[in-house]
Amino acid sequence: AKLALAMYFANWLSRKGDKVRSFGACTVPFGVMLGAVCILVLLQPDMGTAVVTALAMITVYFVAGARMQHLAAGIFGGLAIAVLGISVEGYRIQRIQVWENPFRYASGSGYHIVQVLIALGRGGLFGVGPGNSIQKYVLPAPFTDSIFAVTAEELGFVGAMLIIGLFVLLAYRGFKIAREAPDDFGRLLAVGITATIVIQAFVNIAVITNTVPFTGVPLPFISYGGSSLVACMFGVGVLLNISWQAGRRQQG
Repeated sequence: AKLALAMYFANWLSRKGDKVRSFGACTVPFGVMLGAVCILVLLQPDMGTAVVTALAMITVYFVAGARMQHLAAGIFGGLAIAVLGISVEGYRIQRIQVWENPFRYASGSGYHIVQVLIALGRGGLFGVGPGNSIQKYVLPAPFTDSIFAVTAEELGFVGAMLIIGLFVLLAYRGFKIAREAPDDFGRLLAVGITATIVIQAFVNIAVITNTVPFTGVPLPFISYGGSSLVACMFGVGVLLNISWQAGRRQQG
């Protein structure tokens, strides 16, 4: 859904021209379409993916030339939906309480994040060595949602920063491809794919470091899971194609 939306909005917005700054002609239908998809994802329930999708597509709309006041109105609308989604599910309210003080709930709902923080702390500067993680035996989902914690335990702060640096490099290269794209469709598509992958990565890392309340999203390219890896590789393949076309245009 994330990649499909990136392709659809890139095509739709690239054909809008000056109407992209119109509230009625662009902002309202954009919000309705994005909101419909995000609500369906929320009903799965999967709030983390809904947040990633919304942030990535809003980034595409911003790059397309949307008015800031229209974006602000959309963001407030999205926040209202998020608050509603949190309020109707008791476990989401509980996750916010755990986020504020995970060690208070260490034996119950805070168990996961406490074990994650212990893994991060055990890693120190250089880690305990590849394959030597102890926390992977007690962490829920150690090879999917919690993989960054296991990696940080085994490779330490240095290894964790290397992973973050690689995602920053991916963001730089992706947005560079977008800037050099041969047309508006390629530019917006490159932005959508890059934003989707990078935002999801940093949401995962923010969750694992307890910077934001807990939500389960995989770490792109690193978390175990075939569908996630296929989607990410598909996105990067499209990025490379846009880059290749930009190179041909420059040579021509």
